[in-house]
Amino acid sequence: MKALRVVLFVLIVPGTIVFYLPLFLGSNAFQNQNANQFMQYVGILSWLIGGLVATWCVMAFFTVGKGSPAPHDPPTVLVTSGLYRWTRNPMYVGGLFIVLGHYLFLQSWILLAYLIVVFLLFHSIVIFYEEPHLRRQFGEAYEQYCQQVPRWLVRL
Repeated sequence: MKALRVVLFVLIVPGTIVFYLPLFLGSNAFQNQNANQFMQYVGILSWLIGGLVATWCVMAFFTVGKGSPAPHDPPTVLVTSGLYRWTRNPMYVGGLFIVLGHYLFLQSWILLAYLIVVFLLFHSIVIFYEEPHLRRQFGEAYEQYCQQVPRWLVRL
């Protein structure tokens, strides 16, 4: 039952932000006869990378974190392994790759603007909600994690 709730949440909330709404906004670009085919292939690659990253993160929240990405069922264990070793927000990074893929595939300037808006939305959620919440929930362990792992840029 919990897995079904996680899937429904992901399909509805993040799905709307990174999939359905960008397709709606870029729908007039589907007939773009001048689209650069190479950029479209890069867009498909960006979708795949973003989708794999986001899926891995949801699974990590479910298995390692004993929770989900949904605010009503957050992880009870701080997830710091896997992709979370390189960036504190790989799920959002995956979502941004998906939106970037929409822009590259459809080559619609409105999707580039939308990508910027989505990044600012994600950044605001992280700064004003998630980080304060995680500091309260996990205390010193989260503080140490923040000192070791960057918020956005992947540390190789």
